[in-house]
Amino acid sequence: MWNRRAVVSGLAVAAVGLVGACADRPPTQPEAQADDPTAVFSAGTAAVEGPQTLDAVFARMAREIPGFGGLFYDEDGKLNVYMARGQAREMTSTRQLADALGGRLQALGLDAVSAEQLVVRSAQYDFVELNAWHQRVRPVLAMPGVVFTDVDETTNRLRIGVEQGVSEAQIGEAVQALGVPRDAVIVSETEPIVPLQEWGMTTRDKFRPVPGGVQIHGAIPDVGTFRCTLGFNLRAPALTRQQFFMTNSHCTAERGVVLPTEYWQHSRFEDDTFIGWEVFDPPYFTGGACPTGWQCRWSDAAVAQYAIPRAQVQFARIARPIPGAIVLPDPNARFTIVDEARSRVVVGQGVGKVGSSTGLTGGPVSQTCFNSTIGGLPGVAMLCQDRILMPPVGGDSGSPVFEPIDLADPARVRLQGILWGGTSLTAIFSHMLNIRAEIPGPWITH
Repeated sequence: MWNRRAVVSGLAVAAVGLVGACADRPPTQPEAQADDPTAVFSAGTAAVEGPQTLDAVFARMAREIPGFGGLFYDEDGKLNVYMARGQAREMTSTRQLADALGGRLQALGLDAVSAEQLVVRSAQYDFVELNAWHQRVRPVLAMPGVVFTDVDETTNRLRIGVEQGVSEAQIGEAVQALGVPRDAVIVSETEPIVPLQEWGMTTRDKFRPVPGGVQIHGAIPDVGTFRCTLGFNLRAPALTRQQFFMTNSHCTAERGVVLPTEYWQHSRFEDDTFIGWEVFDPPYFTGGACPTGWQCRWSDAAVAQYAIPRAQVQFARIARPIPGAIVLPDPNARFTIVDEARSRVVVGQGVGKVGSSTGLTGGPVSQTCFNSTIGGLPGVAMLCQDRILMPPVGGDSGSPVFEPIDLADPARVRLQGILWGGTSLTAIFSHMLNIRAEIPGPWITH
C-alpha cells in the first residue's frame, strides 16, 4: 500500500506563472476542417447531471454496508473508517469490515487492507444521511461569506467554511431551516478560494517540444497579458491532424466562452513563441446540483489547439523540476503520464503538481468533493472540488495534478486533474472525472 509521506516526498515539483502585454503576432488560424474540435470536445456533454461524485460512491457503500460513515487515511497512512454502531449490526468484527471493504476499496483505486491495518471510528451518522443533508444545504452556498459546503469524512459531519466575520449562528439557523440537524454541521472560518492566474513580467523558460507543467501567456484585449500553466497535452482520435492542450477556463479571456484566447509559450514578448488558441470552454450551467440563481461548473478546464508542428509537442509528458523548485536538473527531465484516474481521491492520499510559479510540490488530499464559491466572482460555484495541503501561488493555475504509479519509479505518473485555485496554505483542483463530464471528447492523455 502507498505511504502518504513517501508519495509526497517521492514527487517532484514544477511551475506556472503570469505576465503582461504586446509582441509576436499569431499566424492566421487555419480554415475549419471537416473535423471540428468544438464538436469533438463537446460531444455528449451533460454538465447539469455531472460526474459520479465521491459522496455518491460513499452513500452507495453505506447502503451496502449498514452504518458506513466515510473513510480517510490518517497521517500515519492508516485507513480510518467511520461506522455507526447502532446501525451496523451485521458488522461484528474489524475483520468482517475489512473483508466487506476489500473489493470496494479496489474499485476506488485503493489497496485492500487487513483488519490490523484498519482503524474503526464510532460514527454518529451514516453516509446516506450525510449525503442527503449535503444536498439539502446547497442554498447555503449562496449566503454572503460562505466559501464551501462539504461532507467532511474526517469528522463524520457536514462542514461549512465561511470567511472571517460571518455569523455562525446565522449559518446554523439556515441549515436547521433546511431540515438538517444543527449537531450534524461544523461551521469553520476559512480563507476565500481564489484563482491562481497571475499578472506581471516573468522569466520562465521556453520548451520545444512543449510538455505539460510549463508557463504559458494568454492575452485579454485592452487589458493585458496573464501567466498560467499548461496542464497537459491531448490528442483526439477523430482529429488526427490536430493536437491540443488543456489549461484552466479562467486562463482564458472569458470563462465559459470561446473568443478565442491566444496563447504563447513561454513569453508573449519574444519572437517565435505563439503556440495556439482556445477551441472549447464549456459554458456554465444552472439547475440540477447548482444553487438556485447561480451558475456552476464541475471543472475549471478549457481546451486549446496547437498552431505549431506536431514534432514540437511532447505528448504524455510533464516537465520534471527538482522537488520544491522550478529548476530542472536536466533540461530533458520529464514525468511520463502512463495512466489517468478513473476513481476519486480520498483524504490522506498523496498527490503532486508541477506549476510554472512554484514548480514541483506535493501534499496529502485534505478535503474531497466540496462545493466552492470563488473569491471575487459572486454567483458562481465550483462543484465537487478537491483540496491539497500544499501552498500554490499566482501563475500555478492550470498545473497538472498527479500521483506516482510506483514509488520505485516516480517518473511514471497517473493524472488526477488540474489545479485552479487555492488559499495561502492549500491548493484546489478539479478531478479528471469532472473534466471528462464537461469535456467528454473522446480524447486521450497518454
